[in-house]
Amino acid sequence: MANKRASRRDDEVDSVRTIYWYRTLCDYFGDERPRAIQRLVDPISLRTDGDGQPIRNNKFKSYAEGKHVPGVALVQSAKMIVKDSERALNHVVWQVLRERGPIREKANEWAYHLSPDIQAIVFGPGFELMLRGDRHFLSSLERREGMDGLAMLTILFKLSIEDEDVEQAWTIAHSIFRVLLMVGPALDEKTIANHVFSLY
Repeated sequence: MANKRASRRDDEVDSVRTIYWYRTLCDYFGDERPRAIQRLVDPISLRTDGDGQPIRNNKFKSYAEGKHVPGVALVQSAKMIVKDSERALNHVVWQVLRERGPIREKANEWAYHLSPDIQAIVFGPGFELMLRGDRHFLSSLERREGMDGLAMLTILFKLSIEDEDVEQAWTIAHSIFRVLLMVGPALDEKTIANHVFSLY
């Protein structure tokens, strides 16, 4: 994955990606209760005092609400049980949305972490990232409408902005909107659809 955990916090993006991570765990276990998820993923944190009474620990409630990003050790522990959970938290789309400055130096690396289908579309013969905004190219990415497709379109959009290619950026923005509509129901199931739309 691109970066295990970014050093600086971005409250908006970190909140959304944490909820997405938590809901991925919920989907796997078929339970939404923070205490139940904690018992299954991090039972050692459910400590008792000297009298055998449980010590209140609401960290999983904080994850459910996106208030705190889970630590690396917990993320790795959860990944041992729920394979896709780490990717949910550290997906390229969150890395791209967090980035406030130029992304050109990071764009290729991010793209390498996306699905082989997307890499086949966006990389040229010399493994250079192709920055194209024609309809055929963009519709190929739209058809991969999951989070990987959304991430790639967001990368291309930001690169177009850097190049001051307003027309291309506008065309890519339309593709992003279409993909957001397609992934909307899945994001809604994870309770983050409105948050993601707000980020964009």
